[in-house]
Amino acid sequence: MQKVTVLLSTYNGEKFISEQIESLLAQHGVDVRILIRDDGSTDSTLDIIESFRVAHPDLIQITSGPHKGFSGSFYSLVCEAGDSDYYAFCDQDDVWLPDRLKTAVSMIDSDSPVPEMY
Repeated sequence: MQKVTVLLSTYNGEKFISEQIESLLAQHGVDVRILIRDDGSTDSTLDIIESFRVAHPDLIQITSGPHKGFSGSFYSLVCEAGDSDYYAFCDQDDVWLPDRLKTAVSMIDSDSPVPEMY
């Protein structure tokens, strides 16, 4: 099974983050790991994320830091991502269908001599 690391940047997303993380954990057909960087939230976003991390310590990793804005936060995630077969960028207010990552992986030619994006 292909390993997909989801890069999720959060900032004051308490209204949406639970549903988004649940949709990431419900992905099927791929081995999902979720790397989350909180961009200095002042609401309960970090507490919500931590409750998911405690329940799924093998799947969710959290870092937090000062507010860098979305591009700086995602750049930090890319630098911390480690080794994976595929990477997926994720907004905190999305909800993904259970086959989103499986479909994406199937559309990418793993034998391509050049990087591909879906």
